Amino acid sequence: MRNIQKAAAAALIILLGIMGGCSKSSSAFSPSEESQSPVLMYINGFEVRSDELRYWISSYAASAGYEVGPGTDWNADAGGMPLSEYTLTEAVKAVSLYKTVESKSAELGIALTEDELSEISSARAKYVDYFKGEEAYLAYLESVFLTEELNNSMMKTSALYSKLIESVYGTDGSKCTDEEAVAFGTENNYFRAKHILLSNKLDDGTPLSDEEKAELYARMEQMLIELDSSDDPVTLFDELMHENSEDPGLATNPDGYQFVKGEVMPEFQAAVESLDNYSYSGIVEMDAYGYSIIMRLPLDPDAVSMSDNYGYSLRYTAAMSNFDNMLTSWTDEAEIKYTDMWDGLDIAKLFADAA
Repeated sequence: MRNIQKAAAAALIILLGIMGGCSKSSSAFSPSEESQSPVLMYINGFEVRSDELRYWISSYAASAGYEVGPGTDWNADAGGMPLSEYTLTEAVKAVSLYKTVESKSAELGIALTEDELSEISSARAKYVDYFKGEEAYLAYLESVFLTEELNNSMMKTSALYSKLIESVYGTDGSKCTDEEAVAFGTENNYFRAKHILLSNKLDDGTPLSDEEKAELYARMEQMLIELDSSDDPVTLFDELMHENSEDPGLATNPDGYQFVKGEVMPEFQAAVESLDNYSYSGIVEMDAYGYSIIMRLPLDPDAVSMSDNYGYSLRYTAAMSNFDNMLTSWTDEAEIKYTDMWDGLDIAKLFADAA
């Protein structure tokens, strides 16, 4: 149930998010028009009606900075091409993605339960509450060429998308293998390391004197001597780190830091890149922090990157990225069959008819 709630919430965000980029249209589109909309194409056997394409065209026109209505200049420039060509191209991509999710879900036997369908239907109350009343909610739908039926359909597809991901990669990416996660991390410049840090500042931020820094450096040199002479430098590194390191993040990151290139100091990054797994650096000086001895570690599929504010593990991130690539491939391979209504499609007339 948690996942269907996520999907419904995501669909609500999509609907409300359009509000920021969509100027109110001067047309008076009727939310009940969908049942009369002609079929323009079939994508993997799933029909696409003119109202659905019109919604996406209006959305992409708004994102390009154009108000949609009977007087829209469809020959205006949008990214180096006529607005009509740009919006139609992007709209077909959007409906292709949605229909691919629907068709692939059907192929794999993935369907929404009665409870999930009921939960999606109940989301309407959230829309009405957000717009502070039924009349304002329906007026907004009209302004962006969105019907209740179409919005409900899009929410169902969003829910299917979540279930499709779970079918392929499991809850929170659990079916993504260690090998897949590490391969993704390596390809996308993820690193993992731990270090022994001696700070070049007092607790109040006052820089140490040159003499005090020299003493720190001597301590680091002694630790290097111990590591170099040890039969088990990996274990010794941990012992020295916990006995000596002044890294304030050590308590919460005892197993090291996982990070993406660019998230750490350049000196730290360069040292890590020069190392093999479980090998350690010489003394690395970072003016902002002090002196470090760094040990590179293998990537951890279940660790979270330093800058990831959402708490997503490498495994989850890899699963989502790999699924996106998979979905793109499925969408690119989708079979599109156009109806006779497509041949005579006139975008200006499509919106004039909605006036």
